[in-house]
Amino acid sequence: MFRQWLTLVIIVLAYIPVAIDATVLHVAAPTLSMTLGASGNELLWIIDIYSLVMAGMVLPMGAFGDRIGFKRLLMLGGTLFGLASLAAAFSHTASWLIATRVLLAIGAAMIVPATLAGIRATFSEEKQRNMALGVWAAVGSGGAAFGPLIGGILLEHFYWGSVFLINVPIVLVVMGLTARYVPRQAGRRDQPLNLGHAVMLIIAILLLVYSAKTALKGQLSPGVISLTLLTGTLLLGLFIRTQLAASRPMIDMRLFTHRIILSGVVMAMTAMITLVGFELLMAQELQFVHGLSPYEAGVLYAAGDGRQWIQRADCGRAGLASGTTAGRDGRNGVKRAEFLWPGDDGFQHPTMAGLGLMALLGFSAASALLASTSAIMAAAPAEKAQRLAL
Repeated sequence: MFRQWLTLVIIVLAYIPVAIDATVLHVAAPTLSMTLGASGNELLWIIDIYSLVMAGMVLPMGAFGDRIGFKRLLMLGGTLFGLASLAAAFSHTASWLIATRVLLAIGAAMIVPATLAGIRATFSEEKQRNMALGVWAAVGSGGAAFGPLIGGILLEHFYWGSVFLINVPIVLVVMGLTARYVPRQAGRRDQPLNLGHAVMLIIAILLLVYSAKTALKGQLSPGVISLTLLTGTLLLGLFIRTQLAASRPMIDMRLFTHRIILSGVVMAMTAMITLVGFELLMAQELQFVHGLSPYEAGVLYAAGDGRQWIQRADCGRAGLASGTTAGRDGRNGVKRAEFLWPGDDGFQHPTMAGLGLMALLGFSAASALLASTSAIMAAAPAEKAQRLAL
């Protein structure tokens, strides 16, 4: 029992910097703009590239973890994440920072499925596994919620690169504890890596996102945007087709015919898209419109989003009590109601109304994310759970 919870502590420590890095730069946009001379478009890519690349790399890294075992995947991911953090901290141009954020995302894409696979392998009983997932989810939402606050404090007193340097000691501790205490998992050497399929998926995601961004900003002609969108869609369709035809796919697309797995994936995607988009909007609103410092914006940000962290910490028990389906329907109903508010309010009073909305949004998003993760992990076969980590 002690070994189980020690493994969970190590998993939590590994996940902390990954979660923090998702939002730590939200309050740093003005600083990066002045220090690195980053344009508005470059700022968007500095912030967004982390999540975009991580989303595209999670599936191939899950397959890679099946091949080498989650302990080795965690060690490799942590090493890359630490080295990329050092490189990012001493970036001298926006392009260099974007490149290092790509490396950070690849390291994070190794860490996330490794941590979830570690929970699945360590906690075989459903109740304990749900509690462990609740802790994992609390760390993820807590890191994301307090990332802007941490970034604001560091920017107030130190060089902007310190927001990345704080990752290094955490990674060193995790590597030492993992090497000594985490049990080794036998990998499946016959599991193909499918690197070509992984590249295809990443390019498809980047093209689709790029076409959406340029279409909204009107930066390119409709013909170029349509061509980019069509290319991304075709590549995504080709990826799905190759996975269906492969004898040993990177991810078994037939799993999505399972109603619970499909609904869990859709619910998690909806929660993350709405939550992250709103949080980034609020962070920029507080600084650019209302002139708050990074620290002041971080304090208000954390005060509003802290509700999500508190909710996640209790989600393991609450999820069991309320049930996945009921929790999903109830929390998604609340979420839909929440987004009627900013449409009406127009952020005329962003400090108070925005914080209240963030608290309510965090409450429902936390429940939705844990319910979806728990449902997917429980419904998926054990040997395929790692590739469904996100």
